[in-house]
Formats: sequence, structure tokens, C-alpha cells
Amino acid sequence: MEITMAANLHLFLSRIQHETRLVKEARATLAMRVFSRVRVLGLWDHGLPVRDVDPCGMEVRRVRTLLGFVRARFPSLQPGPLTQVYAGLSFLQYAFAAAWQALVLRPSHISCHNAVLLPIAWFAAKLGGSKLVYVPHELEVERTGLSLNAKRFEAPLERALIKRCALVVVVSEPIAAWYRQRYQLREVVVVRAIPDSGFAPGHSADRARIRASHGVPADALLFIYQGVLAAERGVDDLVQIFRRSNNPRLHLMLMGYGEAEARIQEAAAQCPNIHFQAAVPVDQICRYTAAADVGIFVLRDPLSLSYRLCLPNKFFEYLYAELPVIVSDNLSHLAELVQEHRIGWVTRPEDLPQLIDTIEAGGIVSIKPAVKDFVARNTWASERSRYTVVYGG
Repeated sequence: MEITMAANLHLFLSRIQHETRLVKEARATLAMRVFSRVRVLGLWDHGLPVRDVDPCGMEVRRVRTLLGFVRARFPSLQPGPLTQVYAGLSFLQYAFAAAWQALVLRPSHISCHNAVLLPIAWFAAKLGGSKLVYVPHELEVERTGLSLNAKRFEAPLERALIKRCALVVVVSEPIAAWYRQRYQLREVVVVRAIPDSGFAPGHSADRARIRASHGVPADALLFIYQGVLAAERGVDDLVQIFRRSNNPRLHLMLMGYGEAEARIQEAAAQCPNIHFQAAVPVDQICRYTAAADVGIFVLRDPLSLSYRLCLPNKFFEYLYAELPVIVSDNLSHLAELVQEHRIGWVTRPEDLPQLIDTIEAGGIVSIKPAVKDFVARNTWASERSRYTVVYGG
């Protein structure tokens, strides 16, 4: 369906390296001819080009900020009053860059990915004569790691500006319900993080090759966690569980990027049943995921409300690779989906080691028909059509 041949500008405080959701949206809106051009304004870091074009056709512009320059020169720089000054000046640099992009590109829509950027996005939309769309990747002002001071700053911004947006787009129905109730919004669109056609799992030869490259025996049960590798994502707990396991057939792969990479690589060097895989390009994710047998996303309390209501990329990527999933019961929305569709196991975090020990190949095979049925009824071809609603007005 062709709506308009206009441009879309995304504002995103990210280095634009592993942004699966953004790439899928850009690919979809370009393919459906919703937009003729999609550009994202992100942040520069050492080793990254200032101007780039993603294989999906999305134009990438990265702002060289003062804070980015200082961090590149002094990687060990610790947070403090001086870095706060750098951050404030860098925010202004990003604001000027966003305003310039709005004037040059004249986009029909500006998509804002962060609550803290809403004032900049609103001003840029005024300059460019654009409609403003808010596309938070989670429950922004209730997200994990948000300090009290940051929340005191961001929550009023979101409250003040969210009704200035033409539309709000979120990743799960519970998060949509939260936004509707909190801000009395009439319509919030849900576009779930379903993999697109580029995520088709590989053939059995790929599975064998990937497992062999990591030293995973053909008869082993390989559990996988993928995404951001950080303590708050439970990766250290997973490492400890498999480090202590006495069952040589149980293996763990951790795939992604983040602050825990060095710890995971050290564990992988010490333990033959723990494996590290660096983040792979978007179109190869499910190919690597399909080398495993079970996907895991288990977190300990206390959890942010954003996590409790989340519906992350990894959940669908596991299922599209035909893996049953293990989720913790405190991830309430995921737990509800797993139980309703019988596509895996729901566990208390403290019971995860025992559950892993009880899973066998036969149990995995018995769940796969339900996994395939879920995938067949939840397709990106149907999901992406919602972007015509988002950007059609």
C-alpha cells in the first residue's frame, strides 16, 4: 500500500550498531513505499563512520559530541561533575544536529526513540513541518537502570510532550495499556518485535557448523541467551548455573554485546560447556539461534515495571528459530504467553538450575509443534502493516 513518498527522520540516542527494531522498521517502511527515505540521527563513537548507509537502505548520521570525543580519548573516564558538563554540552550538540536534519530533510514524520529527546524532537518537528511519532522501545520512565534523578527529569518531559505526538508506538499490549491509562491517550499502536523474512533459520548444515565451531557436541543440549550481555539481564547467573553443572551434555551459549563480554569470555575459556558468540548482523541472528535447542530469558527480582511488561526481540527470535523458551514467572507478560500457547517453560529464577537438569530432547521435540503454530499465527508480514496506520495520517 503506497501512502506517501516522503522522508522519515529517527532520533535515537544510540550508536546505531545493533538496533534490530529500527532496522526492521526502516526496511518495512521503505519496502512498502511508506517512505522514500529513512534517516536516523545517532551518536558517534571511535571507529564508527559519521555517515553510513545500512544494507536495508536506511541512512545513518552520527553526531560527534564532546562527550563521545572525550570518552574515545580517555576510555577510563569516570562519571563526575565534569562528565555531566560534557553531557549537557553534547545534548545541545545533538539538538542542533537534529534541527539541521529537520530543516534539510523536511521529513513528513520524525520518530523519537527516547523520552529525554522529546523536547528536541518536538522542536525539530516544528522546524521541519513534520508530525511527531513517539516510539519508545520499552516503558521509558520505568526502565531498568534509570536513576531517581533521571526519572525526575524524564517523567515530566514525557508527560508534558506525549500528547503533542501524533501517535505513540510500543512493543507490547500491556505497555500500551499503561500509556493509555497514565496519559489518557485514546490510541496507542502496538508493533511487536517479530522477526522479518530476513530472520529465516538456516539449514541443518549451518546448525552443525556453528555448533562445531564452538565445540558443542552433536548430542548436547545447547541453551542460548542472546541480546545485551549485562548483569541486569541475568547473564552472570546463567554462567554460574552452567559452571556448576555436573552434566556434560548441558551447554550454554551467550550471544550479543555489552559490559559482561569480558566476564563471559573468561568463563568460556575456563569451562568447556560455556560459549561466547559476538553479536552478529541482524539477518544472521536466527541462523545462529537455530544452532541451539532452548532459549532462555530469566531474571531475578527486583525487576522494573518495564521488564515485567516487556516483549523483547529475543523472545520472538527464539521462537522463529523453532526453539522452545524458558522465561521467569516475574516476566509477567512473557510468562502469560508461554503458558497460554504452551511454547516452553515458566520458572521461578531460583528453580532454574533444577529445570535445566530435567529438560530432555524428547520434551523439546514435543513442544516444537506448538512453537511452529505460534510462529505461523504471528508473522511480520501482518505486523508490519501497522506502520501504514502509524505513518499514514
